[in-house]
This record gives sequence, C-alpha cells and structure tokens, in this order.
Amino acid sequence: MDLIIEFVQQRRVPGGARAASRDAAEARPPPLEEQLGRLTLACTAMWMLLRQRTGVTDQELLEAIQEVDLRDGVLDGQYKPPALTCPACGRRNNRRRRTCMYCEAPLPPEAAR
Repeated sequence: MDLIIEFVQQRRVPGGARAASRDAAEARPPPLEEQLGRLTLACTAMWMLLRQRTGVTDQELLEAIQEVDLRDGVLDGQYKPPALTCPACGRRNNRRRRTCMYCEAPLPPEAAR
C-alpha cells in the first residue's frame, strides 16, 4: 500500500521531490482527469494482483462492489460513508466530524476519518 501512496504522491506534482523547491504557484494539483487516470491504474493493478494471488473472480469483485455501493441504500456507483447519529442530540453528522455540527457534543473517535 505504501508503494501505491508513494506512486500517487510522486506524480501529484510534476517532478516529484524537485517540486518542493518550486514556487507554490507552480505546484498545482493535476486536473481531475489525471488523478482519475492514476487511481484507475492503481485499482487495476491491485485487482490484477488480488485475482492472481487469491483466485477471487470478477463476479465476486462485482458483487462486493455492489454490496459496498448499497450500504447507503442507493445503488448509484458512488461510495458515501453513512451519516453518524449524534449520541447527544440525535441528529445526523458526517463521519469525518469529531464533534456534532449542531450541539458540538463529541462524536465517537471511530467516526472521524
């Protein structure tokens, strides 16, 4: 996994480590198409390795994708982590929050991502 993260980070800014010495105005994130291309490449390579080393089938992968997609109740091809209900006020919050956006009560630590 570290290899994939390093691969993505080195290509996020043209020139990898050399970009650190450049002016911040020159170090812009790549267009979404480039990011999507890199993520597609990484996912394809991971799937190839998983299939070769474990024998998981394409059908099993598609079923797992559908299962994860349906976790939010909608089969729409998007991953959206489910909202978290605040234990203090009962309102729903984004799982990345550390405190409730309504009452500011602390949310469980596993909710913050």
